[in-house]
Amino acid sequence: MSLKAIQQVLARLYVDSELRQQFFDNPAEMGQKLGLNAAEIQQLRELRSPQINFFARSLHRKRLNAVRGLLPLTTQGLDSQFSQIFAQYAETYAPSGIKKHHDDAVMFCNFLASQNDLEPPWIGDIANYEKGWLLAAKPGFRGHRCRFRYAIAPFVQSGSQDIQKKSAIAIWVRLSPTAKTRYFYLPWL
Repeated sequence: MSLKAIQQVLARLYVDSELRQQFFDNPAEMGQKLGLNAAEIQQLRELRSPQINFFARSLHRKRLNAVRGLLPLTTQGLDSQFSQIFAQYAETYAPSGIKKHHDDAVMFCNFLASQNDLEPPWIGDIANYEKGWLLAAKPGFRGHRCRFRYAIAPFVQSGSQDIQKKSAIAIWVRLSPTAKTRYFYLPWL
């Protein structure tokens, strides 16, 4: 196995707590399942569980703080639940690439929008609103629309949590690559 492949396995151990636990419970079996030979398994085994867990927690905190910075309204809406819900999400997706924090925030918004049991119930709409702005910031962006179940304008404008269950739509448009993004928020009749 190449150094790159070992690094990929190590990266998976850093981001997947269940896989990490399985590996340290039975390194030989899990190492083989991951495509490692005996020497490579021994090499990873020498890192020790506390070292890998420490680094995994550091990566998680870095991701959490980066996403918090990109989603201030979602952070405000979820309040003390943000960290716990992000931890659940982080087990389902590991970002990669050069814009990984941006992509991580977009995927977290998708995760929140797919959850039906969150409190407050309008938090998925707030996440989708912020996702719209993240998408609009990308080079090559042309347009995006999002329909909301709740009229989120009071929260967006002033932080008021007096949000009515009333449909609305938001549209982001950039007419040319150098043009400013235009944004429209409309009640949905």
